[in-house]
Amino acid sequence: MKLEELKKAVSDELSSRNLKNPKIRGNALIKVCDFIKKQSNKYIMTNGDLIFPSDKDMLKKEYERYKGYNLNSAESSIINEIYNQYKGTTFE
Repeated sequence: MKLEELKKAVSDELSSRNLKNPKIRGNALIKVCDFIKKQSNKYIMTNGDLIFPSDKDMLKKEYERYKGYNLNSAESSIINEIYNQYKGTTFE
């Protein structure tokens, strides 16, 4: 699965929910995807497919280190949904 495919799948899922303020999670999705792009040597294979750690908490901790402070609930929720949409893909 490519990053843009994953981003669309997560965005589509968010759109299907009755969220009070969907823009907050949409912004979190953009930020997390930007992080993944910047860390492409770690999360994006040469063919463009994604590969994530099997434990989503590892990705959350790495994103926290990148940000320099704790995740907010929207970012944590987005990473959870990324893993939900990503399921079925081979993990490292």
